[in-house]
Amino acid sequence: MAQFPKVAISAQSNLLKDIMNTLLVNDMNSDFKVIREIHAEVIELTRRCKVRGEQIKQLESVVGSSLATECLQLLRDIQDEKLEKNRTLLKLISETLIKVLKTISFVAKMRKNY
Repeated sequence: MAQFPKVAISAQSNLLKDIMNTLLVNDMNSDFKVIREIHAEVIELTRRCKVRGEQIKQLESVVGSSLATECLQLLRDIQDEKLEKNRTLLKLISETLIKVLKTISFVAKMRKNY
């Protein structure tokens, strides 16, 4: 009869591992989905920044127009804002990937050791 508690603990431990595995895998899948969506946004922002950069170069050649100067300043401000947004999104992707790697490491350790 002394073996029963050990069996019960082992069964609970296996159940906990199964529950944690399911929760963590679902969480990682969600993180990967978010990363894909952010990556698509980064690609689009990068494309638009390249186009805007070309527009800025064209406007820089227009001399003497106050409207061109104002447009140029507006485009530069927008460019700076979008480039900062891109850097922030890339940082978010990196941080999320680090979190996912830590989770993968934990799941592997849990499967091996427990």
